[in-house]
Amino acid sequence: MKFIVKLMLFVFMSVGLSANKGPMDYNSLSEYQWKNRILLIYSEADSQDVSKQVKLFNADVAKNLDRNLLLFKTSSKKGLEKVIKDNKFLVMLIGKDGGVKDIFSKPVEMSEIYNQIDSMPMRAQEMRDKN
Repeated sequence: MKFIVKLMLFVFMSVGLSANKGPMDYNSLSEYQWKNRILLIYSEADSQDVSKQVKLFNADVAKNLDRNLLLFKTSSKKGLEKVIKDNKFLVMLIGKDGGVKDIFSKPVEMSEIYNQIDSMPMRAQEMRDKN
């Protein structure tokens, strides 16, 4: 629980990207909890890995919107020291409940992210509710 609170404070200071709106400043992750999933990119500086992950994310806007998935990126380690350690680049998948679902140390194909999201109980319920 402490990690989620720290993560919320951390994202408070981050810059976010959404597939349909471009770069935006967000006030707090709490406004997205229970509404959105988040793919959080950490990198000490803009890099080829960051560009690649953003490009992968933006390749299929409809799939991101269908899964309520937003993209955030940051270079701040504040509140994430235990997760980041010595890594220069990380991608974290954060569920609607605010919990970290997975961490990747290199750009990840969105099909892997979609498969992981689609296996979550909350997503299964969302898909049932659509039908």
